[in-house]
Amino acid sequence: LARLHRDKYLTERRVRSAAGPPRRYFCLTETGCQRLEEMVCQWNEVSDRIRHLIHKGVA
Repeated sequence: LARLHRDKYLTERRVRSAAGPPRRYFCLTETGCQRLEEMVCQWNEVSDRIRHLIHKGVA
């Protein structure tokens, strides 16, 4: 989470807690949403290729 926050993919909000340290809440930034979309597309391409290889081997 620290790296994602440092790279501006997340924002952080701290809220006081009666029991222990402050609670930390994270939210995706617009940049984070764009990066997530890119990574999902990349993952879909990889998984499609793997699925194709598996089905090709079965046929």
